Amino acid sequence: MSEKKKFGFVVLHYCTLDMTKKCIAAIQEKMAQADYEIVVVDNASGNGTGKDLAECYKDTEHVSVLLSKENLGFAKGNNLGYVYAREELHCDFICVMNNDVILLQDNFAQLVEAAYEAHQFAVMGPHIELKDGRENAMYYEIASIEGLKKERHVYETR
Repeated sequence: MSEKKKFGFVVLHYCTLDMTKKCIAAIQEKMAQADYEIVVVDNASGNGTGKDLAECYKDTEHVSVLLSKENLGFAKGNNLGYVYAREELHCDFICVMNNDVILLQDNFAQLVEAAYEAHQFAVMGPHIELKDGRENAMYYEIASIEGLKKERHVYETR
């Protein structure tokens, strides 16, 4: 890739302040050399932790906290953050993740960019290995928008 790409991380938050802070800290540490933004979506936490996050990160570069007035659920909450990352922050790659995910790889940005360069994917999912050694059974790649439409059609017709 010729130009540096901007990464966006959408982190869905609900009530668990410490967990969300650990997630944010891991992204900040592992993406320090990359162009990135973190969008935390508080899904109307009833315990006030969304407001706590907004206050905590109000002067922090690369971190935005969106406070939803109602609990939008998983998909709509993530969509709120995704649209913000794409439309307002102009991110090239957007990683949607729960707040209990900890980024471990120092070269995450390079791995994603290399995979994109090789495959020009529309959607990429993680390869998940569980503590007991099992792997996720639903791991597969969709290499294009056309592939995504084809996969969706297959599931809709079953």
